[in-house]
Amino acid sequence: MEIKRSILDIIASCEIHGNLLLLPPVELNRTDYVAVNKVLEALGGKWNRKAGGHVFDYDPSEKIEDIILTGEYTDAKKDYQFFPTPPELAEYLCDLAEIDETTTVLEPSCGKGNIADAVWKCNPARLLGIELNEDMKPLLADKPYEIMLGQDFLTYSEEIWDRIVMNPPFSKCQDRTHILKAYERLAPGGILVSVASSSILWRTDNRAEVFRDFLSGVHASIEELDEGAFKESGTMVRPCIVKIRKV
Repeated sequence: MEIKRSILDIIASCEIHGNLLLLPPVELNRTDYVAVNKVLEALGGKWNRKAGGHVFDYDPSEKIEDIILTGEYTDAKKDYQFFPTPPELAEYLCDLAEIDETTTVLEPSCGKGNIADAVWKCNPARLLGIELNEDMKPLLADKPYEIMLGQDFLTYSEEIWDRIVMNPPFSKCQDRTHILKAYERLAPGGILVSVASSSILWRTDNRAEVFRDFLSGVHASIEELDEGAFKESGTMVRPCIVKIRKV
């Protein structure tokens, strides 16, 4: 998305200290502040009143420089449906997946690694995180587990796994597609645990009915979550959890 020159000038005047970005020491009008904040939030920054600036999970210097040079930015939440899994929910997904030191685990929509980090604490025999968005590289570079960056999970066909734990994108019914793909890559006796939109329970289109027939056929269990389960990640979409044990 293109950025107005006046907004680029403000962003270029920001100071960056590690993971903290400070706005220029001038009073911005409301319109300009909203526009700047939109760009910074799209890059993963969150306003922190105590710190007096936008805090990132990584050093945003390189991304800010790219924006200044190109005049464009990518909104990861819109383009990649990137809504990080809250840590407590990630741990719960791992509990449902029954992970131990004998199991191999795949996280096919790794994002910045919240679910994979929780999986790693369970001491799996092996863990691979797949992430399509290469902009996540700064957040995943130092992870202690394997990362496959720039890979579209829907085209992945290399291995099968004992456990697959994931929070796939929801838009355009991608959650259904990812769950079906994950089931293909799941070993017999394996467990798949996925977050999904609760709309899989009530949508009436033919594809939704076929998907529900699939869930019924594999004896999936479905647990609905509260509407605010992902509020801290910037969405109020009501999710559910799908668990499948493959026979």
